[in-house]
Amino acid sequence: MYAATMFFLGADDGDPPGLTDIEGWETMPPGDAAQAVQRSAFPDLYAGQEDAAREIAEEAGIDLYRPGGGAPAPQPTDPGTEDQCYPDEGEDAPGGGEGNGFIDSATTAWPLRVDNPRSTEGAIAWARDQAETSFSGWYRRCLAFVAQAWGWGGSGVNYAIDHYRQMPADMRHDGSRTVPPGALMYWETGGRAGHVALYLGDGLIASNDILRPDYIDIVDATEIETRWGATYVGWAPPYFPAGW
Repeated sequence: MYAATMFFLGADDGDPPGLTDIEGWETMPPGDAAQAVQRSAFPDLYAGQEDAAREIAEEAGIDLYRPGGGAPAPQPTDPGTEDQCYPDEGEDAPGGGEGNGFIDSATTAWPLRVDNPRSTEGAIAWARDQAETSFSGWYRRCLAFVAQAWGWGGSGVNYAIDHYRQMPADMRHDGSRTVPPGALMYWETGGRAGHVALYLGDGLIASNDILRPDYIDIVDATEIETRWGATYVGWAPPYFPAGW
């Protein structure tokens, strides 16, 4: 009982902190949340126990997705959160149609200027967790989603397509369908904002609103073209010079 109380609530004076003292714990991958509390010298080991923990919970009849009784989790914010990142029904999309598939790049190292709070593995795990645990709050917030996947509070840019255009020229890979996992992929949608998604590898992306408005889903990267009629622009490394 004492150990559980300390893990979740921490000491009365906040030192050591408990899980509920960690800012943003509600949207962290479980392994990252555990490490934030435990401060282990082996930070990567917690994530490896997640599957076993979920199996134990299932056998015990514990619903890990049941909403709690406390205040709702704070939703992330980013400049331009009201800006659409795909065309509304009835609006004209650029008519990109179905494109060719996407394949993984053999190059996985980012330019030296790319420095993010999360690693590539951490960003992909966080994005997958958003999809698998059905966190909401992502309606028309594609740029906020990819920025937060990489550990930022926000991108500092209002529109997804502007984020791509403001990239240094050597970071923009116009039209390339050979993409490294963790990269940001961009589309013209016929709206002002465009769209951006996180490439997970094996031709898959994590994207908001593509299957369910307000949620993240993992789909084939070509779905942005086939479902929304968008035109693929290219990919760029996760570079957020104005990130906060």
